[in-house]
Order: sequence, then C-alpha cells, then structure tokens
Amino acid sequence: MDSWLSWSITSACIILFSVLTLPPKPHQEVKKQRSHVGPYLKTSLLLLCATLIVGWGLLPYLPIQIDDSFIVFAYAWNFLKTGAICWNTGELVEGYASPLHLLLMIVGAQVHLDLSVFSRVLSVVCSLTLLGYLLRPAFGARRFALVLLLACWQPFQFWSSMGLETMLGVLLGTLGWTCSSWSIGIPVLGLFALTRPEGHAWLGIALLLRGIHPPNRKD
Repeated sequence: MDSWLSWSITSACIILFSVLTLPPKPHQEVKKQRSHVGPYLKTSLLLLCATLIVGWGLLPYLPIQIDDSFIVFAYAWNFLKTGAICWNTGELVEGYASPLHLLLMIVGAQVHLDLSVFSRVLSVVCSLTLLGYLLRPAFGARRFALVLLLACWQPFQFWSSMGLETMLGVLLGTLGWTCSSWSIGIPVLGLFALTRPEGHAWLGIALLLRGIHPPNRKD
C-alpha cells in the first residue's frame, strides 16, 4: 500500500471531520433548526468516515493470523468433539485467557462457521461498535476528535483485525465503566472480567466505588 495514498485518504477524512464538527456562528443559530443535516445524519456520516479509515488501515493485516487464535479454536473444536474444555483429550489444561471469547468461538464452531473469519468479524464489529458508542453526546463536543484519533491509530487498526478477545474486552470495559448506573455497569464489567484478566481489577475497583457512592451514579 502506498504511504502517500494512505495519508491522502486519512487527510481527506480529517478535513471532512473538521467541516462537519465546526461550531455554528452566532448568526447561524436561527438557521440551525432549518438545516436538513440533523444530528443523527451528522453522527452517521462521522461514523462512516471512521469506518472507512479503520477498514483501510486493517487491510495490510488481513493476511496475518496470530497463532494465539488457533489455541482458542482448538479448545472450541475439542469441546464439540469431547464435551470437555481441553487441549488434548483427557487433559483438562486451562490454556485460554478469555472464557467469554472461548464461549463465542464454541457457538461459532457449533454452527459450522470458519472460526478464523468469524473471530475477525467479531473483532471488527466490536471496534466499530466502540466508535459508535463514543459518538454519543454524553462524551462532549470533543468526541468527534476522539473517534477520529482512535480510527487513525495504528494499534487500534491492528487489534481490530486480529480476531482475538482484545477489542471485545475494550468494548465491554468502556461500556461498563462509562455507564450511568452501577446496576448496569457492574454486570458489564463482570463480562469484561470473563474476557480479559485485567477485567478483574476493573470489576474490583467498580465494586469498591459502588460501596462508597450512592447506588445510582450520574457521571
């Protein structure tokens, strides 16, 4: 992929983001209500731009498949064959780090999906869902710049294409930690703990804060 072409596309998206996120001038407030570009259409266009950036950025990584993925695939296939979560038949060795991701791979294998493709699609869906979630008005006026930076960030593009539990964990951690109510946030962080080892620390901190603050937090 030519670097100049990549930078050209990224620059064009940055310009589009900048134009769409310009604050209105004082004398334009009256015309704002008559504008045909509503907030939902504006957010959709921004999300589309971010999707195109991520899609373009992960293209070079599509031929790459991290070998850790095949560890989870082997556990999923063996579960369907033996009914036990094992690496070798009769040896109950826990060689996986994400029970929730393993469960999703088992479901995929049960319906005869190509786990290599299924895991990548799941990872990309989690990434795009995260970008869409961060475009909520609750994250303030700078949310557009945040989404743009994430979409252009090379590690974000890389892990979005690897098919591991990384992006699922990032999505669950973000959803749980930024949720307006502990009654919803803590169960989501519980899923995060089943996805990534560090999720246990996040869940522990959330439970500690839940004991300090009132039940319904409004952050």
